Amino acid sequence: MTGSALEAAGLARGSLLQARRVLRGARRTPALVAQSLLFPALLLVLFQLVLSRSLAAFAPGRDAGELAALIVLVATVFGALVSGGALFDEREAGLLARFATMPAHPGSVLLGRVLAEVVRVLFSAVILLLVGLLFGMTVHAGPLGVLAFLAVLAGVAATVGVAVSTLAVTGATRSMLNLLAPVFLMLMFFNSGFAPLESFPAVLRPVVAYLPFTAGVDTLLWCLRGGALGFRSPLVLVGWCAAALAVSGWLWSTRAAGRISGERR
Repeated sequence: MTGSALEAAGLARGSLLQARRVLRGARRTPALVAQSLLFPALLLVLFQLVLSRSLAAFAPGRDAGELAALIVLVATVFGALVSGGALFDEREAGLLARFATMPAHPGSVLLGRVLAEVVRVLFSAVILLLVGLLFGMTVHAGPLGVLAFLAVLAGVAATVGVAVSTLAVTGATRSMLNLLAPVFLMLMFFNSGFAPLESFPAVLRPVVAYLPFTAGVDTLLWCLRGGALGFRSPLVLVGWCAAALAVSGWLWSTRAAGRISGERR
């Protein structure tokens, strides 16, 4: 095997070991695991029971699909923040510095945690989809559409996980992570999943149409329903993901080693 192939194999092996470590650690708090898996579905139930009539009157023709797509994206980004906070704590405790002395690829700690987060998101999404079907969510694309939905969601979860985890490793303080929470919270109300684009003021529609949550909701719904979506939303989603990965790669290559070595005691 060539050197690059050996390095890739080492990265994959180390990432799987780190993901197993994170998932095993989560088993020590079963209540937290149950909450992270079930909360999105419970939130969908709450919205449907309390607000479904108001939403139907406000936006006729919409079903549980829009809310399901939005909720799973919101759960993904906030779950990544929780995971990033745990990674920051490991850095502060010197655990990442100890991992750096082991014969493993330096990126395996980050990718392993991201992989564990993707597993959590996918399990949560399956539960959410089952609940959505009970509330009449339309799925015209069949099993292949569901698989496409999960594949797109896995890509989004991996991208957000890499970006947030990189900030956790390279940031000087936890405030970088804390600042993301209100940004994500604001984006939750400015997208096509929360309300149709036509309901936003005319000056905001072009902005909302190109925000990441709108692109994510539209692409996920297209996976389930099919139809003529066009290329705008998938391309916008890919653009946001590519930008996040580019910035994360630059931060990791320029700052990660210094932050980790600086924690050694």
